[in-house]
This record gives sequence, structure tokens and C-alpha cells, in this order.
Amino acid sequence: MFRGLVFKVAVVVGLFGLIMSRRQVLDWVAPMTSMDALAVWYIAYAIFLSVLGFYVIGAHWNLRYTVALLLITWALGIVLYFPISSYSTGITGAQLTGVESSTEDYVTMSALNSIGINDSTGIITYAVVPFLLILISGLVIAPNLFSRIFKAGMGRA
Repeated sequence: MFRGLVFKVAVVVGLFGLIMSRRQVLDWVAPMTSMDALAVWYIAYAIFLSVLGFYVIGAHWNLRYTVALLLITWALGIVLYFPISSYSTGITGAQLTGVESSTEDYVTMSALNSIGINDSTGIITYAVVPFLLILISGLVIAPNLFSRIFKAGMGRA
């Protein structure tokens, strides 16, 4: 059984890699803005997660799992990928343009700046937003369990 699951995951991951690495896809994404390129990536990733979930897990998979994994991926993308936000490039002196800046931290910091939040310390982008995204993913996956845990935690405070 385990080997069958591993094989299914390998097939879906391999097909996703094959599709996303094609020159036509890369040429299409290259001139996009950071936000547009990341949106395209996350749409493709959502489709990938859904196909993977239904193919590997079956009927028990649902849209909430896909949404939760997207939120977790965004949170991890902020803190694990090479930082490219204005905060990190200001420190390192790096200069990036176009699709190279299509990272979760860059888009998150740009979104914060667009609503008037200047995250000059990086704390909101690299700590608060990932923290909140992980909490929200828990709420999406298991709202009742999350509610009980949250209430229990608040009761002890």
C-alpha cells in the first residue's frame, strides 16, 4: 500500500514539474508582474494539490485541505525561501526585477505597503503573517477543534 502511495505522489509531482518547467509556461510567466506570476503559480499549485489529494487520498480529500495547504505553503514560503522583500533587499543590496521577485515575502510586504503598513523591521512580514496564516489554516482544516483549542488556551490566560 505504501509503495502505491509513493508511486502516485511521484507521478503527480513529476507531471507537475514537467508542465511547470516547459518553455511555453516560463515564457508566458516571464513578463508578468510579481503578483501576477505568483497568482499563476498558486493557481497551478492549487490544481496540483487537488489532483494529488483526490488521486492519492480519494473521496476524503476536500477543498478545505487544498486551501489550508496553500496557506501553509505561503507561510513557509515567507520564512524558508530566500527573502526578496524590500526589507531583505534593503539590507543585502540585491536588486531584482520581474518574475524573480515573485516570492511570498515580496508580495506580502508589497501588499502591506499598499495598505499603508511600512514593515521596516520585517517583523510583520516574516513573523506575524506566517503565524496568522498557520492559525488560519488550522481553522480551515478543523474549525471545531481549532475553536476548542483556542477557547481552552484563552481560558488559561
